[in-house]
Amino acid sequence: MTELLWILTCLPLVLTAMIELPAPSNVTVTLDHTGYILRWEPGAGTPAGTSFSVTAKRLHKEIPVSSCKQVQNPLVCDMTEAFTDPTDIYNIQVKAHLGKKTSQAAVLKGYKPIAHLPLPRLNVTPCSSNLCVDFLVPYKRLQETYNRIQYQLQIRSGGHKEVKVLTNPSLKTQNMTLAPGREHCFLIQFADSVLNLTSDFSQPVCHSTPGIFSSDPVVSAVMCLMVLAVIGVFALLFWTGFICLKGMPMPSVLVSETLADRRMRWQQLAHNQEMCLQ
Repeated sequence: MTELLWILTCLPLVLTAMIELPAPSNVTVTLDHTGYILRWEPGAGTPAGTSFSVTAKRLHKEIPVSSCKQVQNPLVCDMTEAFTDPTDIYNIQVKAHLGKKTSQAAVLKGYKPIAHLPLPRLNVTPCSSNLCVDFLVPYKRLQETYNRIQYQLQIRSGGHKEVKVLTNPSLKTQNMTLAPGREHCFLIQFADSVLNLTSDFSQPVCHSTPGIFSSDPVVSAVMCLMVLAVIGVFALLFWTGFICLKGMPMPSVLVSETLADRRMRWQQLAHNQEMCLQ
């Protein structure tokens, strides 16, 4: 009876030692603001306490990921630093470990980091009479990688299309001199034959250039106001009698006159003022 109990107690340990450790599964890489993140799942029947290690291979050279030698939970690994050259192609291996046992590797083959980058976003703003196009990198951690790529910028205006090649440094602000008073749309694509990286054009980002300002209407309006002001001043002077001077006598110091002449002169002056007021 004692022997039977001993066998039943040790049998799971013996079977565990004889059974091969399951390999991981569903190995994937995603890209977000933190970088390239590797994820996987434990193989069916993986015992508790199992840890995992990650290795990247590039040009037949293994690159151990130092931060991912004994991964348990969560099953994630930051591969950004391991991708020393994002333009190269990598084979990524994930293995399970338990004691002295190591599983077969789960392999993600032919992963090219640069091929999974999203396009830069475009920001179009007025620059005096021109338009300035800025390129916003989705992941600042990968700014240097984005700067290595060659792009094409397409400008659409009405039925016209123009393509501008952006060379290094490719993502510097573009000051575009375009036809005034029209809407212009901008699209960008990867277009790097050296890196073998191409893509479709992005969605258009549109903005209108300022129209040419004409001063003719302003000058005409100012002239009309000035003419009206002059007419108004003359009308006011005429109404008050200041410009109705015809018929007024010479000053007494310049002429000699009799009392009758003086009386007649003042009568004439009163008559003239009455005529002006009418």
